[in-house]
Amino acid sequence: MTKTAVFILLLSGIFPGNVSGVDDVIMHVGGEAVTLGDIEWFVSKPYSEAGPQVSLEERIRQYALNRQKVMAAHDAGLDTLQAFRNEFGEYKDLLAVSYLTDSVYERELTERNPENVALDMRKRREMIQRHQNVVLSSRHHVRIDSTLLKSLSDCRQVYSVAQDSEGIVSSEKGDDPVLFSIDGEATLLSDFEDYLAGVRVQELSGPMIGTIFEGFLNQRLQEAEKVRLYREDAGYRHLLDEWRDGMLLYSISLEKVWRHPEQLQDSMESEWRRELNEKFPVEVNEDLLKRLK
Repeated sequence: MTKTAVFILLLSGIFPGNVSGVDDVIMHVGGEAVTLGDIEWFVSKPYSEAGPQVSLEERIRQYALNRQKVMAAHDAGLDTLQAFRNEFGEYKDLLAVSYLTDSVYERELTERNPENVALDMRKRREMIQRHQNVVLSSRHHVRIDSTLLKSLSDCRQVYSVAQDSEGIVSSEKGDDPVLFSIDGEATLLSDFEDYLAGVRVQELSGPMIGTIFEGFLNQRLQEAEKVRLYREDAGYRHLLDEWRDGMLLYSISLEKVWRHPEQLQDSMESEWRRELNEKFPVEVNEDLLKRLK
């Protein structure tokens, strides 16, 4: 079974449209309560191979089995592996693009201002980034130490000190001042120094400090926006959670069953399910399940 197939299975289902009471507990898996709200996203998506042939009860029990396997993956520490973190981080960035990009503004940048067609990619990126900073700043509480920022007039000087082992903060300030904060989360001058260390030398000059700072601010605003999206946007949160679980489901299934000879996989799957039921027992609220049918 491919990773894509696992993700499709994880994101699929047939949930009836008349279900209410999303806080009602439909089951416990490994002692953790699962509500109708938790499974609604899972059972509301169509799955081309199963679709209407799969009953709601089967879909709910499939969710329980997936939940058990994901719990086993967590127990095995698969979510802490750097390879997993890197891959999941790439997906998080990819998923967030449509939420962070103002496609209307980018289109109008060209359509409504024909002269902008001739802009080089760097200039366009700077304009889009500046616009994005304005939009994202309106969604978050941003405080910038403008006095400190203005003092960084010579970007080359800051860059050269940033390369020094002592650094500008410890050698001149004696502390690490806050350059700006987003939603109360402080970003220090030393954080900006680290960012400058990754900027190409040819980009470093006094007049460029504003543009470079905007790029740094944009990076931090995007991270803050991802946190807000996860907290406030149910669709984004479900997609992110289920993709993460899908990755873990694939990895643990590969380790426990799929990497072994095909003729052994059925028996190994059965034995694994027995172990899962012992370690992460499933208790379905049969009364509520009957009402959903």
